[in-house]
Amino acid sequence: MNTEMLVEEGIVVSSKNGFAEISITKSGHCEECSAKIICKPSSKDSQLVKVVDPFGTNPGDKVKIAVKGTVLLLSSFKIYGIPLILLLVSIFLSNVLLDDSKYKDLYSFLIGIIVTVGYYIVIFLSKNSSQKLILPTIISCSRD
Repeated sequence: MNTEMLVEEGIVVSSKNGFAEISITKSGHCEECSAKIICKPSSKDSQLVKVVDPFGTNPGDKVKIAVKGTVLLLSSFKIYGIPLILLLVSIFLSNVLLDDSKYKDLYSFLIGIIVTVGYYIVIFLSKNSSQKLILPTIISCSRD
């Protein structure tokens, strides 16, 4: 997984503050791609990807971007794995710690949901600090 790297070509749509948005043409492989958690559809034919821009690109530049397999794995775990673990653990612990009551299961479930939503809020508020670690990076740029 350390040596696996996905490489795509695209065109810079916008660039500022060390980040760029790249338009990548959709292909038949997009549906099976493990990096689709990073892309967002911009139209029927293209995807927009936010990337780290070490070159200071300008709109219209053609670039190659790359994302390591480990980055995809960590991103997926951060988005799906950790919240699932938090949900299950908080439901279990609150179910054990709450007194026997008529609504014990409901309260446990609500506590689990609150903990999970809290995790997503923390991730959303701290996304700028850890964003460079999980985003693809521009590896080459050709200016027109």
